[in-house]
Amino acid sequence: MLKNNKFLVLILSFTVLFVSCKKDDGGPVIGNVTDKQGNKYETVEINSQEWMKENLIISQYNNGDAIPQVQDETEWKNLTTGAWCYYNDTNGVIYGKLYNWYAINDERGICPPGWHIPTTNDWIILANEYKGTNIAGGYLKAVAKVPDKHPRWINPNAGATNTSKFTALPGGFRNVEAEFRHLGSLGVWWTSSLDINKVPWMVALSYNDEKVQKHPRPKKHGFSVRCVRSTVGLGVN
Repeated sequence: MLKNNKFLVLILSFTVLFVSCKKDDGGPVIGNVTDKQGNKYETVEINSQEWMKENLIISQYNNGDAIPQVQDETEWKNLTTGAWCYYNDTNGVIYGKLYNWYAINDERGICPPGWHIPTTNDWIILANEYKGTNIAGGYLKAVAKVPDKHPRWINPNAGATNTSKFTALPGGFRNVEAEFRHLGSLGVWWTSSLDINKVPWMVALSYNDEKVQKHPRPKKHGFSVRCVRSTVGLGVN
């Protein structure tokens, strides 16, 4: 009887592990993580990294303080503190929130505990898993495109296979003049890295090529956010 019980426990343990961390069609390992507000995100393990495969939607810092939603143009242009907005489009909410740099750099944190805003090096490691920054975008982009329903890329969505299961979405961005640009054609994400002039870097994917590009941009921009796990190994939180 004791041996049978031990065998049953082993089978049940294996079953729980299998359900929590599964291979998606033989591809990368899929897990999940929950932020401090209770929003749950699917994650994907790619080599030594684990990334959110969805854009961040939290509206509070990890200590419970609210991150203000600012849709007003004048107010957005004058911000020097953290804020978020939705792209000014009926489908904007589907693509996740856009955050200014003050929000992603706030010491109170917006990524789940044990996760962080990726550095440019984190993105390079990810791209190098898929043949480097000149071609990795195709492996990272979601495949949906016009006329598919939202969320989707506009045509041609060059090279998109989503082999990585990263499912990058074209959430567009909000610029320093508080104008909304490029929903459907660009996915843009903040990094925590700064250039030599202390201007933060962003990473972008485009509908018309397969590149993973990085550019310095002013802190008042509103970009999407993906978080990456701070320790190696898949977890279910």
